[in-house]
Amino acid sequence: MYSRSIFHTVHGPCEPGYRERRRRTLNFEALGKEAASDADLWARVVGRASRSRRYRVIQPKEKVMSDFESRAGRDRAVPSFRHQRDERFEARGELSVHVATRSGDVTVLAGKATELAVRLGTDRSASAEAPGRARVEYDAARGTLLVETLPRAGRGLRGMTFSDWRERDDVNVVLVLPLGSDLQVTTVSGDTRLEAALGEVEVSSVSGDVQASDELSSLDVRTASGDVSTGTVRERLRCRVASGDVMIAGAAARTDVASASGDVAVTALSPSDLSVNAASGDVRVSVLEGLAIDVAGRTVSGHLESRIDLDGLDEAASRSDQLSMIRVTTVSGDILIDRVTS
Repeated sequence: MYSRSIFHTVHGPCEPGYRERRRRTLNFEALGKEAASDADLWARVVGRASRSRRYRVIQPKEKVMSDFESRAGRDRAVPSFRHQRDERFEARGELSVHVATRSGDVTVLAGKATELAVRLGTDRSASAEAPGRARVEYDAARGTLLVETLPRAGRGLRGMTFSDWRERDDVNVVLVLPLGSDLQVTTVSGDTRLEAALGEVEVSSVSGDVQASDELSSLDVRTASGDVSTGTVRERLRCRVASGDVMIAGAAARTDVASASGDVAVTALSPSDLSVNAASGDVRVSVLEGLAIDVAGRTVSGHLESRIDLDGLDEAASRSDQLSMIRVTTVSGDILIDRVTS
């Protein structure tokens, strides 16, 4: 294997016991997909309790399921609410979808090519009429779907008045979309949960978490304090966070991550052009065994460690034109480069 490295630091060599210290502090082994609960991953840094889910798993008491559940799949857990509104349409293949909420969560499930369903719901009795006030517009000819839980929410934060924030209750959104659909989500504090293989996805949030468990064509995420967790992204991944943590299970062909104080863990399973810029957060990059890499790392006061022999040579890898470029820059955060075997 052929690997080249350019490591710059103004701090000095890595101190003894670094690996053990990493285990005790940030639980990097958990980020590397070893046994750990979701609560461990999200609560490890700031010491906060893992946030509770705001939706309930359906426990059907009858054999006959609703049309909404049947579209999402009989073996899939579909969020259900005390007060909800269901809309169903016939799709014509992939769609372009825009969802805007203030504090409502957004969940996207996979459907068939002609399946399209929207569920708006809340568990608050005082907000029983809120799902009916939401705006749902589907244009079959253009293949577009618009969902706005608050009429002014789609105009962004500037379009919201003080009375909108104080008096109006938001609702959660559950979508069943055809595979490959494009999605744009705008929210203030709602969480976004993607459980479908989608095309181009863009999520803009202030404090909501973003979780994508299925494969995406491209992903663009902007959030201030929300955490970001993704599966595999094929073409382009751009993530900008302030204090949230970032965990990427499959880096895209071009991946750019910028973080102020959150920790970043990226796994490269295929050749990738990877760039990570962090201030005080720690960065771990795990590379699949056999990939040729070129690493450039720089930190001001953090520590640098590589568990890969960056001076090693493998003739097969040296002849490969699929070289992964890894560039990591931090101010006070530590940098760790290692391998994954699967």
